[in-house]
Amino acid sequence: MNNERFLGLSVLRIIAMFMVVLFHCLCYYTPIFFFFGFGAPQKQIYYDIAQFLDSVDMHIFVFISAFLYSYFLLRCGKYRNKISFIKSKSQRLLVPYLTFGIAVYILEPGRYSWKAFIAGISHLWFLMMLFGCFIVMLLINHYLMKTNKLIDILLVISLYLLYY
Repeated sequence: MNNERFLGLSVLRIIAMFMVVLFHCLCYYTPIFFFFGFGAPQKQIYYDIAQFLDSVDMHIFVFISAFLYSYFLLRCGKYRNKISFIKSKSQRLLVPYLTFGIAVYILEPGRYSWKAFIAGISHLWFLMMLFGCFIVMLLINHYLMKTNKLIDILLVISLYLLYY
């Protein structure tokens, strides 16, 4: 059960990745790049496609993450241990964010504040957002499952410190 793959979700993930790449390619032809002083001549069709892709692509990744989280929680009984769940999600989301986020912060001095860094900088915002969603779901599940209050208080404090 741990190695079970969902073919449909894998295909959906590939489509979403393609959409993200296409969106970023089309951005070069949209007004946002002209705002920063570079870019190719604007083309309305590219802008329209980019707007559509932007309204769908990352939402698909959030949907996939939420579906898999719910499936493994409800059907497989995973994620019952809050500490191991937080460790696992930290390793998968926060370690890469910190590694590349610190590099971006150093390589682009003055572009991002520490508050922006904590909220999620550049293209790495998705990792912080996803980590926050997992923590919120952990808290919601606590109230559905009635478990240890001390861990929940620590989670709320860490969320506060993480986003403010």
